[in-house]
Amino acid sequence: MVGIDIQRDVPLAPLTTLGLGGRARFFIPVYSTEDLREALAWTHAKAHPLYVLGGGSNTIFRDAGFDGTVIHLQMKGLERSGCDMIVAAGEVWDDVVTRSIEYGLSGIESLSGIPGLAGATPVQNVGAYGQEVASTIVSVTGVHAETGEIQTVEKSDCGFAYRNSSFKRGYPLIITEVRFRLYEADPEPSYPELKEAFAKAVDSFANEKGRGPNRGERLQLLRTSVLSIRRRKSMVVDSSDPDSKSAGSFFTNPVLDEAQFEECRNRAARLGLTPPAYPSGETVKLSAAWLVENSGFVRGYTENGVGISKAHALALVNRGGTTEALLALTDKIVGAVKERFGVELEREPVLAR
Repeated sequence: MVGIDIQRDVPLAPLTTLGLGGRARFFIPVYSTEDLREALAWTHAKAHPLYVLGGGSNTIFRDAGFDGTVIHLQMKGLERSGCDMIVAAGEVWDDVVTRSIEYGLSGIESLSGIPGLAGATPVQNVGAYGQEVASTIVSVTGVHAETGEIQTVEKSDCGFAYRNSSFKRGYPLIITEVRFRLYEADPEPSYPELKEAFAKAVDSFANEKGRGPNRGERLQLLRTSVLSIRRRKSMVVDSSDPDSKSAGSFFTNPVLDEAQFEECRNRAARLGLTPPAYPSGETVKLSAAWLVENSGFVRGYTENGVGISKAHALALVNRGGTTEALLALTDKIVGAVKERFGVELEREPVLAR
């Protein structure tokens, strides 16, 4: 078929931030919606398994690779319409955040430094430091993976929840474009660690310049504060930092109902521990990092070439290991947390099947 480049036996490890995995039997980069529809038609005609790859920051490929077709989203484009930004799925997410700050628009500045592409952010409902993309998304447009139909899904139909969406739960839309609605307002961070760092940055700016920062400068100061925090935790992709060879936060923070939380708190109390808890209505969010560390897996723990970041207990890192070793460590951690606290951790990155 004319227009798409069908490649064979392509290494997948270099396309992920974990740097793990074998080869793709077939690999098709797509640069437009029409490329994507053509690639889907070809894949369906061959009856191949399908995996859609973005920036590779939330993907785990098996050591044996992927015995099917990997479609790699590379469409580009960003337009501004007032406070709206219409962003192609293949745009690097951090570049999108940078552009929003250049425009003097707030709403996603706390999501600075998160790796990956813009099209993946609605799937996970990406969030950090008190912000999540669901609060700014107006709609997403994409191609139905089974029918090839182009669809636009309004925010109300996206099923957004904590690190979740209808797309993550199985709705087969391959996102090609996201429309964000941002705000002409000063940033007001709520996350305690960021709030403190930002206040110090603003004070330092005022002392140096003899005036307070304007909105654009405040947005940039907040971005710098976020990047500093993330870098300290090895949560910014950096080839010079071996602990950044990860998929970021590997487990989602568990959200429990009151009975589940009471069970967890009682188990912790018997060990002389008190889990940090964040109530919200009838549910309580716990810190997955705290659960991991208090189940015997300290920062820097390593086995079989994989382990836990020295900077952040929630990041599993590749230190020359294999996917098999990573998944074995994952199971070991999940089992230990379940046995000790009665809480089932959920993996955040997707295992390509």
